[in-house]
Amino acid sequence: MTMLIKEVAEDPSMNTLDVTGNASVRMKNLDFLTQVAVPLKAHKGIQKLVLRECELNDACCEVIGQILAENHVIEEVDLQKNKITSVGALALCDGLHKNKGVKVLDLMGQTTSSANFGEETLERYLAMFQTNITLTKRSEEHTSE
Repeated sequence: MTMLIKEVAEDPSMNTLDVTGNASVRMKNLDFLTQVAVPLKAHKGIQKLVLRECELNDACCEVIGQILAENHVIEEVDLQKNKITSVGALALCDGLHKNKGVKVLDLMGQTTSSANFGEETLERYLAMFQTNITLTKRSEEHTSE
């Protein structure tokens, strides 16, 4: 995990960060995101962030939301098959309010039983679209464990 964080910090030519199913990230996902957030916020090359099947939860989404609020280079965020609920979706929305780069957000296949994002989440995303004109595709589907 430390090598990956170092690579993000030191490789400005990196255009994709893909940690799909990475065992180290799955076990310490919040630690990983907190550590990678600093170099990722300022990274000028990464356009695609893939955090699929990493057992991300709502606390992780707060960190991702902070990254998205500051990084306007990332265009695609793939968060498929995690454990994100409406609380996490709202944290992402807060970051997207300030974002001017993300075009695609994929939340398909969340596995928590409380992954029904609901009306409040929908209303917040609709409000976010008043200021964020770059996000054009948002995918979500919910499955129960």
